[in-house]
Amino acid sequence: MEQYNSCYMYFKTTEELQASYTIHCNNYADFSQTLNSNTLSGYTTEHEYLLIGAIPNQTNTITVTLTNKQGKVVDTLSWSYNAPSLQGGDQYLTVECDVSNTSSLSNGLYTVLGNDVTEDSEEQAYMRLYDNYGIIRSEIPIVSYRSHRILFENNTMYFSISSTKIVGMEQTGYVSKIYDTGNYKLHL
Repeated sequence: MEQYNSCYMYFKTTEELQASYTIHCNNYADFSQTLNSNTLSGYTTEHEYLLIGAIPNQTNTITVTLTNKQGKVVDTLSWSYNAPSLQGGDQYLTVECDVSNTSSLSNGLYTVLGNDVTEDSEEQAYMRLYDNYGIIRSEIPIVSYRSHRILFENNTMYFSISSTKIVGMEQTGYVSKIYDTGNYKLHL
């Protein structure tokens, strides 16, 4: 499982800091997130992250900001990233949003559980994640069929990748668990 419109980052700091990032791409809304450090406070000296949110086929500027416990910015790092095309095709880079609802949206991602690809198809199966503006922020390729549900436990995301396999993916994008249901198939 690779997420091509993302960047993996690992570094250490001498002081406990909290990391956040913003991805800027011309003609799109900025995407910002505070990163989870697997600690209750959000501050750590060991930083390992998967920065998702780059726009495919575009030059994205990624800025990582480190903040201390007093709220002071102690360092920033910016670079350009030319994100490749999506494996499932670029026809759904944006989706239409219903703006009639006046309720405030959370700063999360919304998942389209993917295209319906049969087990013997050569078409790429995937899940896609969109921000509050309907802009693609991540694609997670899967083996076949489609995902049905996403569950989270202990910073691991669980989802099906075929009609007989379920995986646990850590927040760094690493697939740490694979469950095979054998002769039992999901929703067939």
